[in-house]
Amino acid sequence: MKKIICRLLILLFILSCSLSCKKAIKDSYKLLDSNFPDTVAKVFAKDIVSKDNRYEQACSFSPDGREFYYSYTDSEWRFSTVVRVNVLDPKQQDTLAITTSDYQSGQSFDKSGKRIYVSSLLQTGNAWHADIYVAKKKGKGWSESKPILDPVNSIMCEWHPTLSDKGTIYFASERNSTHSNADLYRAIPSSEEEIYRVEKLPSTINTEYNETDPYISPDESFLIFASNRPYEISVADMFLRDGGSQEQDLYICFNKGNNTWTSPKNMGRTINTKAWEFAPTLSPDNKYMFFTRRTNFKTKEPSKIYWISAGIIERLREQD
Repeated sequence: MKKIICRLLILLFILSCSLSCKKAIKDSYKLLDSNFPDTVAKVFAKDIVSKDNRYEQACSFSPDGREFYYSYTDSEWRFSTVVRVNVLDPKQQDTLAITTSDYQSGQSFDKSGKRIYVSSLLQTGNAWHADIYVAKKKGKGWSESKPILDPVNSIMCEWHPTLSDKGTIYFASERNSTHSNADLYRAIPSSEEEIYRVEKLPSTINTEYNETDPYISPDESFLIFASNRPYEISVADMFLRDGGSQEQDLYICFNKGNNTWTSPKNMGRTINTKAWEFAPTLSPDNKYMFFTRRTNFKTKEPSKIYWISAGIIERLREQD
């Protein structure tokens, strides 16, 4: 009996250590910046990631929390480069060539972390075309990437993939567009590998304006995206924001089931400004939200990655 109790105690100890270790990894992003934000957004990892002379773009974490990925461009978006940071040793940073293009961004992962998805811009003749590519984990790096097959990619441009735990891909696409802007779609996986059924998100989300840069929560309970739609301020919102910029702002909506969603809410002045806000994502433990702020499409002022407490999501959910 004593031996059984002893073994049980050892097993519980090992399990406790394992869970503690996983939590530590999920929290390891804090090693990049110990100046934690609350209800006001702050620049993330200044001098490690958000450097003064650079134009940051999209960012994301590997699901295990060990790696931080971000992309950067220039003042006129002429290229985009993806960088991988070892979170446990931030001095270890390496540039990745996930595709052969000089422009790759919007990187995201599947639940296992064994696949990375990225939007890549390639020139064909005098025209530019963006598709979504996927690469598989290979040792400490990634295999040669390949474009996802139709119907995810189309003859038009596809941007910024993001995946739920079920493997559903949410992305922006300019297909079927009558207004020269992107709309949001989702690609639902079938039982066959890499075969998808594509659905356009409903008109409560898509408008005649530009909808792009989706972030889907792992359980698909909420969706955050960027849009340049006009913002009509209400009395209830007055304390949150001083009016719409009609530039890229971040919006959030909540899943009601069967591809129906609540009306998107502007996320308020603690996030949105008269500048561009885009490329939202969450930390591996879902405690902080990250996004990029850029003064304008073409600008001489370097853009930065910001972070804020994810508590703002629950506060906006309670308003529905």
